[in-house]
Amino acid sequence: MSSLPTQLPTPRLPRNSLPQVPNVKFNVAKIMEKLATLVPRPVLESSIRPVLLELCEDGDMDVRFYARQALYACDHGATA
Repeated sequence: MSSLPTQLPTPRLPRNSLPQVPNVKFNVAKIMEKLATLVPRPVLESSIRPVLLELCEDGDMDVRFYARQALYACDHGATA
């Protein structure tokens, strides 16, 4: 019987380090949306939310859309 890990690695993505490719940035937002339901609230607030807030100001409308969608999940869907 295998055991599941009891602790997830803390996501670390330094602000202002995102590539300038919109497809990469909106995929980062989509992944962070999924992570929002898995990580504890302090990690969400310190690591994920700041990056999403930055992405909400991006020049690409698709990046902004996915970042806002992920922020909504942080506010309404996070269960950890």
